[in-house]
Amino acid sequence: MDEEQMSLSRMEQLLQDNLELAEENNRLLRQLRRAVRASFWARIILWAIVIALPLLLLRPVLNAVVPATGDGAGPFGLFPSLEDAEKFREILDSGSLAQ
Repeated sequence: MDEEQMSLSRMEQLLQDNLELAEENNRLLRQLRRAVRASFWARIILWAIVIALPLLLLRPVLNAVVPATGDGAGPFGLFPSLEDAEKFREILDSGSLAQ
């Protein structure tokens, strides 16, 4: 009977140790999940800053350069303005390009 009591006592101790380990594991996993979530959002914010900041800093330079390249229509003057599109349409309608 003494052996049986020792065996039960040992089992209870092992179960208690297992419970403590499971609780510690759960706590560590929650901390890890929280850290991964924070890291994800920090990366999103960092990339938004990396992409947006140069655009904001270059805006005055681009505004100064675009009028020098044409009438300033579209980004970097690559797209025609409405006036240019109307002129082109008139040319097409008149048939001057067909020659």
